[in-house]
Amino acid sequence: MPLLNISHVSIHFGLSKIPARGELSAFLAFSAAHWGLGVCLLGAFSIVSLTAENRQKPAANEASAHRRQGSVYLNQRSFDLAVAEFEKSLSLNPDSAETHDLLGLVWIGKNDLRRAASQFRQALLLAPERSESRANLGLVLLRQGDVRPAVEELKRAVQASPNVAEAQYRLGLALMALGEPNEAKLAFERAVQIQPNSPDYLNDLGVAIARLGQHEVAAGLFRQAIGLRPHYPQAHYNLGVSQLSRRETASAEASFREALRLRPTYAEARIQLGAALLESGDLDGAVQELRSGLKADPLSSDGHFHLGTALLRKESRQEAIAELKESLQLKPNFAEALNNLAVALAETGMWEDAVPHLQSAVRLKPTYADAHYNLGVLFFMHQEFDGAVKALQTAVRFRPGEAQWHTRLSSALTKVGELDGAIAELRIASRLNPDSPGIHYNLARLLHRKGDAKGAAEAFQSQSRLEAAQRNADAAHAQCILHIGQGLAALSEGEIQKAVAEFRTAVGVEPGSAEAHNHLGLALAQAGDVEAAIAEFRIAIDLRPRQAAAYNNLGKMLAAQGTLESAVSQFEEAIKQQSDSAESHYNLGLLLLQKGDAVRSAAAFRRASELNPRLKAPQ
Repeated sequence: MPLLNISHVSIHFGLSKIPARGELSAFLAFSAAHWGLGVCLLGAFSIVSLTAENRQKPAANEASAHRRQGSVYLNQRSFDLAVAEFEKSLSLNPDSAETHDLLGLVWIGKNDLRRAASQFRQALLLAPERSESRANLGLVLLRQGDVRPAVEELKRAVQASPNVAEAQYRLGLALMALGEPNEAKLAFERAVQIQPNSPDYLNDLGVAIARLGQHEVAAGLFRQAIGLRPHYPQAHYNLGVSQLSRRETASAEASFREALRLRPTYAEARIQLGAALLESGDLDGAVQELRSGLKADPLSSDGHFHLGTALLRKESRQEAIAELKESLQLKPNFAEALNNLAVALAETGMWEDAVPHLQSAVRLKPTYADAHYNLGVLFFMHQEFDGAVKALQTAVRFRPGEAQWHTRLSSALTKVGELDGAIAELRIASRLNPDSPGIHYNLARLLHRKGDAKGAAEAFQSQSRLEAAQRNADAAHAQCILHIGQGLAALSEGEIQKAVAEFRTAVGVEPGSAEAHNHLGLALAQAGDVEAAIAEFRIAIDLRPRQAAAYNNLGKMLAAQGTLESAVSQFEEAIKQQSDSAESHYNLGLLLLQKGDAVRSAAAFRRASELNPRLKAPQ
């Protein structure tokens, strides 16, 4: 079975539902504190002064006294006692809009939204200009799922009181629920302008901006929120989601772990940690975290999707099929889950069952290149060549930079007799991957069939040159490995200069060997030539940007020179490339501690110790 393309991490910034109190939206977490009685009320409780009360009638004095006592109970969250006091107050003074508003807040606390809405509406009948009652009504409507009426009430509230941050903030929440992230962003921005040091406002502004695809800007806002409130699990979680969307898997993993440290029962964070581990290739770790997350939240479609994908990559196909089917039971229009289920079915020989899932995936997501490609591969393997051509042509239209896809399309076009088209596709493939002897060989064969002897000869010559170059490169690599081994042996014997010489020979034999440059850098560092070592580490990184060891080694050299900011960035990059590098986490912790960043330093030491228990934070 030729390689089929699996969709990996599923990250959706769409916030399709408004959470109930204490509940989080899928993938990006709103600030839960604002969903219950813990909201910052638009107006302070209007406690009438004793001097003013003494001038009122006895009934009014008694009504005020009950209202004051009810407010005390409300602040203490003694809701039943508060209800009794506010109802006594209203029996004496039924026209008090303020008391109706306070009683509405009590009913929110008791989660009786119908009665809460009734009290806020009564307050507005008595005092139509009362913006705090209107904002509270908007909040209740939002909680009830009446999003458009909530938006209308909240818009009226901010028109009446444009400088009240909480009203702007609630309007932003309602607009997000309405699917209007641009307008929500403006409302959140106004709330932040009025109250710039609110972690919740900054967090939810970040949610809106992430929804608009501006992930780097959103990450900055989540970091601001964390700076104001370090123990803020939603902000750490959202930062992780934003980092994962940019494929910063190691950073995302650290953010999700911090969210879980702050809230161990945070199912969404555990599921997204599993997704980050899946993206970084730690399949066993991903499966473990995803199973744990699904125990806490068995209705997470994305959790089942990620687990199914991890199991598929582990070749546990029957388990993968079960998980992906469960994901689709929960979210039937999940195109990525349909694609991966089709891959799992095809790999178990059930290609006829796989095809309809791929067809559904491309109907749901017409620009889904992987699903079009997989459909083309299955049609080709089962000799439905016309279908293969159509699907593969669509795939390369949406993703033109895949040499393998153009090669596959060339094969399909050859099968239907379109040699000119097949040759054109191979020429594209050779431009995308000029070092592939196989592409030149296939091109030579097609040109020969077309009678283009000169073109065929040139293609065969290109194939021959590439194969000879590969043989030479293999021989050079073997010599390079030999000298690296001799250099390591010299280092183990303390013969530093001999090691330097061996590594220099390795670099001379194979200048493109990142490994040789990295080892030469280590030997030069031991010889005391820091500048030359730094230069070698930089060459190693240029040659292989995903080599974690070179970033870590460069970070140590820069730290020794006192350039801490640059050193920190190197250790962070090392972790990004290899999230389980205990040494990089520990080195990062040391530098952050030196910079006075106690929170991040503690997190780095904690992760280093988890990976290697012998590494302990300095006392």
